[in-house]
Amino acid sequence: MLLDLAAKSYPAFLSKNYFNRNADEHSDLLVTSGSSFRHRLFDMDPLSYWTSQGSSDAVTEEIQFGLWTPGAQTSRSIDYIALMNHNLDDFTIELSNDNGASWPTLYTFTSVIDQNTRQSVATPIDADRVRIRMTTTQTANQEKQIGDIIIAGADFQPDVGLSLYKRKPFIVKDKTALMHDNSVRRSYIYRSDASLHFFGATLGFSGIAFDDLQQFRDLLKNEPFLVMPEPGDIPSEIFLCGIEPDSYVENYIALSKSGAFAVSFDLREVGGA
Repeated sequence: MLLDLAAKSYPAFLSKNYFNRNADEHSDLLVTSGSSFRHRLFDMDPLSYWTSQGSSDAVTEEIQFGLWTPGAQTSRSIDYIALMNHNLDDFTIELSNDNGASWPTLYTFTSVIDQNTRQSVATPIDADRVRIRMTTTQTANQEKQIGDIIIAGADFQPDVGLSLYKRKPFIVKDKTALMHDNSVRRSYIYRSDASLHFFGATLGFSGIAFDDLQQFRDLLKNEPFLVMPEPGDIPSEIFLCGIEPDSYVENYIALSKSGAFAVSFDLREVGGA
């Protein structure tokens, strides 16, 4: 599915990030330097970034990883690739579907000036490993940096307008607990690259075609998924989300008084799940 990433494009829903903590847990996430920061490549927080160590424009850095489900590396059909919050000038993205025996180049990028490089793949391509080869940075001879790498399949991009997108505070959260003596204890949780839950939002869509309703139902009952609320206007915002377990009810979907269908639901970011 070729996603529309132009300005004013409609929200896009994708699979979960196929690059996740499973690759790291199986020692399958390889970096030529900056190993202590490698978890930041998949933590779904683009503000915390992996950085190379001792690099320059004369040094080619590599990041390589397999695509995993829990317990097994697997081939995935890829529609969308993104490198978020990076400082790269020249780099290539290579995909292998034979566990690294061969590395066909999928894309070559040169003279990049944006911090977010996003590519909607024209024809979905199967791969079980990904390699990124980085040469120069946008400012010469800096350490190479990437905030997040996203490898995903496209779910759907409905032809509807975004009627509601409300942020909830996510810099600091508080957690309360009722103690046995009926007192209340409160603690504050600060955002960090190790946190799993640091974003909440309510999304609402109206004017949905009847044919799209089943796609929304399947999405809301599925495993965690990616959502880009405004893919063309705010390219840095892409969230890995999930409905609270076992909370799906048909109340997420309603028929308005005007006869149009509407969907409204809460999302919770779930980190690099």
